[in-house]
Amino acid sequence: MITRRALGIVITLTMPLLALGVAATGSSADVAWAHLKIGENSCQGEDACTGLLADVGDNSCNGDFACESNSGPVGNVSCNGSFTCFNNSGSVSDGSCKGGACRDKSGDVGDNACNGQQACFSNSGQVGDNS
Repeated sequence: MITRRALGIVITLTMPLLALGVAATGSSADVAWAHLKIGENSCQGEDACTGLLADVGDNSCNGDFACESNSGPVGNVSCNGSFTCFNNSGSVSDGSCKGGACRDKSGDVGDNACNGQQACFSNSGQVGDNS
């Protein structure tokens, strides 16, 4: 009887702790993030890719706060530099949005476009290749 009672106390005390552990580690945001594809040498820098909701290609989103709160897909060698593609929701193709560009942008960007400090800042229209 003492053993059953002791076991009941242990289970009663352990279950709430297990529930807290599941709640802390099982959020839907963590599950969604686990399915994202992050390329090689990407998302490097302070808070780079924090709050990311889209895939990132190779060598992209590097720099402090690069691609933070980004929800648009990012191609290869894109969105490099501090605050580049910060709060971006449009897609960014290969070789684009470098050097602090495409912050608060919602329009899609083609290949090798929107490169340079504040290029395509708050842009909502589509930007073609090499623009």
